[in-house]
Amino acid sequence: MKAYAKINLTLDIIGQRADGYHLLDSVMQTVSLYDTVLVYPDSDIKIDSSINIKDTDNIVYKAAKEFFAFTKIDGGARISLKKNIPLSAGLGGGSSDAAAVIKELNRIYKTNLSEKELTEIALKVGADVPFLLKGGTARVGGIGEKITPLPHIKGGYILLIKEKQKASTKKLYEKFDKMGKHEKKTEDFCRALKDNKDYFYFLGNDFLSVEPQQKLIEEINKTNPIAVSLSGSGPTVFAVYKSGYFRDKAKDLLKKEGRTIIKAGFI
Repeated sequence: MKAYAKINLTLDIIGQRADGYHLLDSVMQTVSLYDTVLVYPDSDIKIDSSINIKDTDNIVYKAAKEFFAFTKIDGGARISLKKNIPLSAGLGGGSSDAAAVIKELNRIYKTNLSEKELTEIALKVGADVPFLLKGGTARVGGIGEKITPLPHIKGGYILLIKEKQKASTKKLYEKFDKMGKHEKKTEDFCRALKDNKDYFYFLGNDFLSVEPQQKLIEEINKTNPIAVSLSGSGPTVFAVYKSGYFRDKAKDLLKKEGRTIIKAGFI
């Protein structure tokens, strides 16, 4: 299976539950960058990957474990991962792999789980996993369990640009809680998208107040994108362009040693 990356077109941090989990209101979008996930039935859970990961200490293992716990099946899976999505980038690579594993185990073991049941498993694995079961364009709320499909955004000529190491998401939340700067772009974005107006004007991410990436964004803005924002809690910044020509020209301008730049589109 192809496990597609995601970006956050908007991300509003709107509150915090008593258990410490933060509540989000976000527009998520899957993009054409993907990992390849192969799943085979086995007696135990085993993982082979193109990168070095521990068998039991990763989100993909957790996805398989939660599937078997939910279905009460005494089985296992051999999972093979070919990674293309950068690690710790805010692009949901691990979460997308986990979603693919849940869907494929449901098919292999013929459990015929409903969408609600698959989502229940996914939510135990990670906040982005329920959305990545289906992908597309959607408004995602709560801690990832509230998913409302939106009109699909076609095309999208984008660059994904990563040049920093990922900061601790927990520490970023702590910084944000102290600052409390809410942009609340999601509602405006959704309204503009439904009215087919200039929705890219409303891109926004509350983590930019604590993970500003100012120098990189200033450099990207010199390449004349339609819009620029941060995905997830970072550090990947994405830029949207009018056409493939402008995107390719921008990529050439932004090349720098140590910087990961990937071309992608919306799917």
